[in-house]
Order: sequence, then C-alpha cells, then structure tokens
Amino acid sequence: MKEGTTSVLHAVAPDPECAPLTYYWSASAGSFDDACSATPCFTAPQVSACEGADVTVSVTVTDVCGASATDSYVIHVDNVNTPPVVKADP
Repeated sequence: MKEGTTSVLHAVAPDPECAPLTYYWSASAGSFDDACSATPCFTAPQVSACEGADVTVSVTVTDVCGASATDSYVIHVDNVNTPPVVKADP
C-alpha cells in the first residue's frame, strides 16, 4: 500500500463457545481509527526509505473468559516519491 493511504482491515475469529469477542490491533508503524474494532481503518505511515518499508500488523482476539489468540502479517508500504520542484531565475 502507498504511504499515507488508508485500508480497511478484517479479522475473522469464530469462538467455539459463541462468546462475545474483543479485538485489539497494533502495528510497528501507522495508525488505526479504532484499534478495538474487528474492521479498523489502517493508515500507512510516511516512509523515508526509497524502497519503502515493511510494517507488521497484529490483532489479538480475546473471549469473555480471557482466552486469546494473536495473528500477525506484514504490509509493505511504498514510498511515494514526488519529484522536486525547481525554478531557475534569469
């Protein structure tokens, strides 16, 4: 995904006892609109490396009795290279 863009993430976590679940998202960089949602919007960070950067995103799902599971994956964030603006005066 490109730096500064937003994408909706999805977590699917069926509970065998059909108990209510809570969600908590975290990332090595970037931000969430609601880190406690099953489907938060993630905004990719600005990256300075020309080749972009990898961001690890994790979600932990917990049931009412405290049992939890965590899954993680890597999103590659592309650097949006904007050319410089130059103006030569006579």
